[in-house]
Amino acid sequence: MPIEEPNLSVTVASAASLRNAHNTSSKSLPVIELRPYQEADLKWAQHVFYSTYLNLVPNGVILRLKSPLIWGFWIALWGFFNSSIDTVLRSWPVPEWVPLALRAFVTFAWFVVAGAGLFWWVDKVVAIPKVNLAMDTDMTDPEVYHMGYSKVDEQVEMTPEEKQTAEKEHNEKAKAAASKENFLTKTNDAIVGLFQSKKSTTDNLTYKTVTQKTLKPSSERTKSAFWVLTKPNEATLRRWAVNFNYQNHGLSTILFSRAVLHAQQTGIEWIDAETDEIQTRAAEVLAKRHGFTQEGKRRNGKFDVFGEVTSWRLDVRKWVEDYNAKAVAQAKNVVKEK
Repeated sequence: MPIEEPNLSVTVASAASLRNAHNTSSKSLPVIELRPYQEADLKWAQHVFYSTYLNLVPNGVILRLKSPLIWGFWIALWGFFNSSIDTVLRSWPVPEWVPLALRAFVTFAWFVVAGAGLFWWVDKVVAIPKVNLAMDTDMTDPEVYHMGYSKVDEQVEMTPEEKQTAEKEHNEKAKAAASKENFLTKTNDAIVGLFQSKKSTTDNLTYKTVTQKTLKPSSERTKSAFWVLTKPNEATLRRWAVNFNYQNHGLSTILFSRAVLHAQQTGIEWIDAETDEIQTRAAEVLAKRHGFTQEGKRRNGKFDVFGEVTSWRLDVRKWVEDYNAKAVAQAKNVVKEK
């Protein structure tokens, strides 16, 4: 049972129907309808989230290639391998061109191996653990984590009528709370959520790192806080993702505007957000397009010197004022054109 939407109608031009718009008249505008997340959307929502994030892996590779530390390490090992050629061939009667050919081969091979290794590191060590964290926690059931639903235990023996009644009662109770606190909306190609937490939530990771796999079976992984307690007038922007094929067409702005207007209508005054080092485009959109201010940065990861999380904050009241001012200005322009 979906949460009750605030009294707000959204029908605007977007990228969700671009494939149809390109095949019709240039005057035709694509139309989008936003709706709350539903249980049947689970697989789709998971796919949009992890595919969007994993598409950012090249950003992480490029970031690291800009570092003198990476190039210094690469050149040092390249020099070591090349110097070893003379040592190895010193006692071998080989033609003069062989050392030169080996150096060229080593240079090419090391370039390929180092590039593949860097890509592997960003993918396996940086990106995938973050995806696993989400997939093993809130993305296992967004209705529970994001929308405040209470689910009926499938193990309890009930008749179909009893189960239907129990689900209705649970969802109706959750609906009243969810409409005030948590929010999750979607299109066919994007998703966004606002989250408020009345208590700290620990992660539910089921996978283990290499270090954890080598420990004794009796050792347990210490769970960390996944979400922390939020104040009644604050919320966190979560799972803001747009299908890779429909990015750079304004669809993220439509979803974001919907979320902020929901926040304003439910008494939320501040929205927090976080971006990591590979989410450079999202950070730029938050700061330049939507007026988020940077609150601080912190290290992310013990073994990755490039891992960094940036915290952002938005004044909802100021954003809504600017939004309304732009809407009034656009309405005046439309009237003048007519």
